[in-house]
Amino acid sequence: MPPLLARRPQTPKQTPMRPLLPLLLAVMLSACAKPAWMRSAPPDFSDWFDSQNSIVVQEAARANTCGTPGGESVVSLMRDLPSMQAWSANRGIALVSLNGKPFPEGPYAIVEFGQRPNSGYGIAVSRMAGAKDGDLMLKATFFEPIPGRWSEAEVSSPCVIVALPAAEYSRVRLIDQTGLVRADTEGAP
Repeated sequence: MPPLLARRPQTPKQTPMRPLLPLLLAVMLSACAKPAWMRSAPPDFSDWFDSQNSIVVQEAARANTCGTPGGESVVSLMRDLPSMQAWSANRGIALVSLNGKPFPEGPYAIVEFGQRPNSGYGIAVSRMAGAKDGDLMLKATFFEPIPGRWSEAEVSSPCVIVALPAAEYSRVRLIDQTGLVRADTEGAP
């Protein structure tokens, strides 16, 4: 009968760490994989766009250079046509109606991408918006150029002027294509 092979017990000092290394590495990388603002789920605004709260808005004008002072996206509420025209004159923008008709009396929301180092950026505001208790929720898609496709070093700051249904709005929030709030009039100067 062949002798039984005895296995010598390993001391804690000799315990191999190899199976734990991939697990430890995976845990460390998962914590660093996304920035903090992406780790939490975006807020649920779905009920803002249901049949009870949905409204239709319309892009009235757009410009590629709107003089946005910083790099953050901004949304502003203009209560009437003279306010919107004063804003555009202050920024040095000659707005032309997208549909060729005169601008409505208002109100308006002005959606600004923020200052960018070159051209190729853009915004498209959805016609479907939501309104609840005087608050307005706009949805927009933000476009960025494909790296290397735009060589112009001219600073751009795209904006869209959105005509809103007649109502009193106290706050406007803008959510982007990922569902995150990109800009909010609350706390704005």
